[in-house]
Amino acid sequence: DVLVKTTQAHGNPLQLLSNVSCLAWTGLSLIVFEFLPFNDYTTPELSTALHFFAQAPDALYELVLMALLNAVGQVFIFQTITHFGSLTLTAITVTRKTGSVFLSIFINGHTLHFDQFCAMGLVLAGVALETYDSVKGKKKHGKKD
Repeated sequence: DVLVKTTQAHGNPLQLLSNVSCLAWTGLSLIVFEFLPFNDYTTPELSTALHFFAQAPDALYELVLMALLNAVGQVFIFQTITHFGSLTLTAITVTRKTGSVFLSIFINGHTLHFDQFCAMGLVLAGVALETYDSVKGKKKHGKKD
């Protein structure tokens, strides 16, 4: 939130800078570790990965597909932060994950123990309170303007 407000940056440039810096650091790390002596702490990851993809080209397709889907997801994340703030993104993420857990429980026929049920209730109550507080705050500020 502070970065967005102080720099007037929008989601797409922030996403681009984030991805380029990650790519640079990852690429640098892959190259450095390729030439370090092999031991229990360092392995030649780049050549290992290239060898793996040569043996399993379908895995490369799956990796590229996952990367594209992650990029689309990042667009929504950065746009949400830019337009609505990080608190809204947190509420969306927690709600989505909680919904995924409930859906998984329902589809797979799992049962919740009482303490697990209470924990899920606390998560939903927290999201509801954050939402209520946010709406209440916006109405309060709207009346002052």
